[in-house]
Amino acid sequence: MNTNTVRLEVGQDCPLVSDETVSKRLIEITVTAPDAPVAAGRLPLNLALVIDRSGSMAGAKLEYVKQAACHVLDCLLERDQVSIFAFDHEVTRVTECTTVAPNQRAGLKARIQALREGGNTNLFDGWLFGVNEVATHPMPHGIQRCLLLTDGQANQGETRLPELERHARELRMRGVSTSTFGVGSDFNQFLLEGMATNGGGHYYFIEHPTVIPTLFKQELGELLAIVARRAALKITAPAGTSLALLGDIPHDALGREVIVPLGDLFSGSQRMLVLEALTPTGKSGAVNFTVELTYLGQSEEGVSVTADALFTYASEKAAKSAPRNRPLRKRAAELRVATAETRALRMADEGNHSEAATTLLKMVDHYADLLEPERLTELRARAAKLERSEFSVMEHKALHSEAYKRRYSR
Repeated sequence: MNTNTVRLEVGQDCPLVSDETVSKRLIEITVTAPDAPVAAGRLPLNLALVIDRSGSMAGAKLEYVKQAACHVLDCLLERDQVSIFAFDHEVTRVTECTTVAPNQRAGLKARIQALREGGNTNLFDGWLFGVNEVATHPMPHGIQRCLLLTDGQANQGETRLPELERHARELRMRGVSTSTFGVGSDFNQFLLEGMATNGGGHYYFIEHPTVIPTLFKQELGELLAIVARRAALKITAPAGTSLALLGDIPHDALGREVIVPLGDLFSGSQRMLVLEALTPTGKSGAVNFTVELTYLGQSEEGVSVTADALFTYASEKAAKSAPRNRPLRKRAAELRVATAETRALRMADEGNHSEAATTLLKMVDHYADLLEPERLTELRARAAKLERSEFSVMEHKALHSEAYKRRYSR
């Protein structure tokens, strides 16, 4: 295989399925991006920086955001494009879409440094200005992304999570992705994660303002090292079977096909997905699930890579006694638990503490034999604390961020 090709690997927890009863099997898909050749030039960037400058950002938060934004400018080349917006209850265009020529950097930095805190938080309009600026000045062969940073609740303009996710998804389909950065204790982590995951970008929880420049550098570093664009997986199930994607990851289920947008892949990155397959009874021979990975390569060529997950029908006794891939079953259990923990945290955030604890504990107990003892103890303690409402707001956000990273291989 060409070393510059994204690698696609498919595994399963057991190769045999029963011809007498419905079999439940796991399919694991691993997508690994190649290391970018040293001599390879990176793709140009078309970025929008959208900065919350509401009253709660006063002081260290806004200063560290300014520092991070200036670092972004230092890393951009003349062939890149950037636009910068700041928002409180109104949106301020710091600069329209522009290239970053050396003689412009100082002026752009001065505009950033001149930002001052203001009033309320019109997050939607601020973000919409940013993504629309990217969309209306497209770079057909570049990376289009909006970086949104906020420390507060969306309390003006559009505030409904489903609508924000829908807009992010539609912009992603137009080639503009969104990454979100939530600072401190007051922002809505479910909203920012939903915008990022539906928008094809990443979600970051920033506990201390001092970490803002570091995470901006991480995001920018990944953008500068992208080797495959608009990657997507299509998993096709044979007639009579069914598929379910674990992890609450955005996807489209179309008949016997499950389509998962992976977005842009950076050098050396890896994504792991797990699906649960159900196979029917009364069959013989083999049943084959086809996996196709498509993406745009460095030279804008369309690339397609395929692999199969093959299961063979056998007697009930043979299927039950066949060896299992325990490491894969453990990874699937962790995905299910992380999903349950995310849902439980949302319930607790809405005041349903008993229901939250029950949701998490039920999943933990069901997969107890696949969890490490220390992890099992930790999760049961979390369920107890959820029921008693003993987690602080910051602890809630940290746990949500941890579950997000587990679900998205981050």
